[in-house]
Parts: sequence; structure tokens; C-alpha cells
Amino acid sequence: MDIRSLPEERRQQLLEILRLNGKLSVPQASEQLQVSVDTIRRDLKELDHAGLLTRVHGGALPVSQTVPSYGDRKNMQNDAKTRIALKTVSFFQPGQTILIDSGTTAQMVAKHIAPDLNATVITNSPPVAMALSSHNNIQVVLSGGHLNTSSMALTGSSTYQFFSGIHADVCIPGICSLHADAGITTADSAEADVKRIMIEQSKITIAPVTSDKMNAISSFHVTSLDHIDYII
Repeated sequence: MDIRSLPEERRQQLLEILRLNGKLSVPQASEQLQVSVDTIRRDLKELDHAGLLTRVHGGALPVSQTVPSYGDRKNMQNDAKTRIALKTVSFFQPGQTILIDSGTTAQMVAKHIAPDLNATVITNSPPVAMALSSHNNIQVVLSGGHLNTSSMALTGSSTYQFFSGIHADVCIPGICSLHADAGITTADSAEADVKRIMIEQSKITIAPVTSDKMNAISSFHVTSLDHIDYII
């Protein structure tokens, strides 16, 4: 029996293509597996319903992984986060206004800002603000809003309005998921709104991303990679 006639085998092949490439195109999968595009679309629909991938126009993307708690994330990939933070802070200049979003990597960035840097840091993250408590030359401004305890981020309409009135030099967004096609996405709609306005109100955006956040997609779109100046 031709393996192409076995839906389960074919769908496993589709998942393997997605795993290897980080994305899946319906026309390319149709040609590779030598079945119709309608068959591929039906397979993707079933795989999406099973939670094994995320269907998008023209193909599919990986599903995002379950996000550990903030406390657990603080102890993950600390060496990588330190290297990323040191590279990120090398872009900072005296006198700048810097927006730093929530997240454990963003908190690590704040921790590694040079102690003598004279700048203003505006954040929606209480842990970021605390990380800067010993930086006497930095003016720290903490937004208001509702605290999401899973991400330790302040969000909501008041947070959005606060950042809409800011004009910053640099934005450091916290990255939940980053994908070449889907851009930056996150698991919470209110956080997506705040991240988006922070990026829009900044001259440049530097995205510090650990490897586990790459080639993943979450539920709510923040921005395309066209609006990201540097990925660290």
C-alpha cells in the first residue's frame, strides 16, 4: 500500500517537515508528499485541532510551548541570558530614554546596565525596576496597571495610555515567541498591546531572545520582524 494513502503516516511526515524547517508551506508539502493541496489542507486542519501545529494562511507554524512560571524562568538559561544582556546593554548611551519590558531576560538586561550610566529607564515590570534600585545615575519610572503575576508585567488600558505618551530612544521588549513569518507573538492580549505601543514609541528596538523562544508562535500578534532593528 502506498504510504501516501495513510493519513497518520502522512501527518507524521508533515510534522517532521515542520520540525526541520520551522514552517510548512501547503504547495511545497503537496509537491514533496505527492498529494493534492486539498489533502494537505485537511491534514493541517486535523493537526491544528489536535494542538500539534498552528494553521496560518498558506501553511502552518509550530505551536508555542507552555510557558513556565516567572520564578522558574529566572533560573533557566542564565548563562545565555547574561551573554545576551551584556551585548544588549552595549547599545545604550548616556542621556537616552530606554523602555524595558517585562520578562526574565529583560530583567537580566536591566541588571547588567553599567552602574555609572546616566539615563532614564521606563518599565512596566516591577522586577526590572528593582534590578535598577542600586543604579544611582538612572532615573527609574514604573508604569501603573494591573499586575499579571505569571509574567510580572503591568498591563491594561492605563498602561497602554501611559506608554502612548512616551517618546523613547530604545525599546527592549520581552520576547515570548519569535518566528521569521509570524514575527513576535505573546500568550496574553493585554501584554501584546503594551509591547506593541512600546515598540511603536521608540526610535530603535532591540529584541533579546533566548533559543527556546525562537521558531515558536503564541496566540496574540505583537509586531512583524520588520519593526525590530536588532535581535540579540
